[in-house]
Amino acid sequence: TLRTLALVAGVCASTALAGVALASGTSLTTEKAKAGKVIDTTTGRAVYMFSRDTSSKSNCSGKCASAWPPVTGSANVAKSSGLNAKLLGTIKRSASQTQVTYNHHPLYFYSRDKSHATKGEGASAFGGHWYLLGPKGTAVKPAGHHCNGLCQGY
Repeated sequence: TLRTLALVAGVCASTALAGVALASGTSLTTEKAKAGKVIDTTTGRAVYMFSRDTSSKSNCSGKCASAWPPVTGSANVAKSSGLNAKLLGTIKRSASQTQVTYNHHPLYFYSRDKSHATKGEGASAFGGHWYLLGPKGTAVKPAGHHCNGLCQGY
């Protein structure tokens, strides 16, 4: 029935997102990428910021959050990462979910990234730009006019 299909689709979507977003205790570190030194998790997942966000509010939900799952729960800084633990924070999302921030930027993964990949680098989607973050918590913008297939007028 239609109701059963909707339930199955909801369970599949929840399972897919659970596999992308990390649980409490995400450990952040840095890694050398094409764009320079960037923040990622100790499991190699790059984290991104969204240009439409504010320091206290995520502007990515629904389809946006399916493509760019928020880093939820809590986080810590791995030893010898070069990151400043004082720049870590959290904000509240809808549905009482907590999202990790670094230097006041809500953090996200890109759903098409695998470990040690940065396919979302420089993307223009959902009304804003997506950037990797450097160790100081600032956007690492692609050099020149980089476009990775996700760009729309970038």
